[in-house]
Amino acid sequence: MSETKITKQMIKAIKTKQRALKMTDDAYRALISDRYWQNSCTALTETEGHDLLDYLDSLGRGIEGFRKGAVRPYRQKQYESSMKGFREEICALAQQRFGEGWEKPLNKLCLAVAYIDHYKFLDYAKATAVKDALVKLEARGPYQRKVSL
Repeated sequence: MSETKITKQMIKAIKTKQRALKMTDDAYRALISDRYWQNSCTALTETEGHDLLDYLDSLGRGIEGFRKGAVRPYRQKQYESSMKGFREEICALAQQRFGEGWEKPLNKLCLAVAYIDHYKFLDYAKATAVKDALVKLEARGPYQRKVSL
C-alpha cells in the first residue's frame, strides 16, 4: 500500500507553524525523527503531514497570538478543474435538471443558496454550495415548470 507524499503546500504550512512556535531547527528535526522515524518533513506521507500539523496546533495552545487554523497556506481542493471548468460543470447539471431556458432557474438557485444573482460571479466556495444544491434537487426527481395562466 503506497501513500501519497506530502505536498509543497503542507510543507509550507508546517514550516510556518514551526516559526510561529519559535522552534529551533534541531528541535524540529528531533520531533520528526522521534514521531515518524524520518530525517525531514519532505520524507513524510500526506497522512503524517496532517498529523504533524495537528500536533503543532496542539503545541501552540496557550501561546498568545497562535491560533489553530490561523495558518492555512494549503487548501485541499475537491475538484481538480479550474473555476471555468467548475462553472461549466454546474451549467451542465443545470441544463440536465432544468432543460431549455436553464439559466434563469440556475440564477434563482444561485441567489437562494449563495446570495449571488448570476452564476458567472460564483467563487469556489459558493459554486460548491450551488453544485451540492443541484445534486440534491436532481435526487428529488424530475423538474416540472410552473405554468401561470
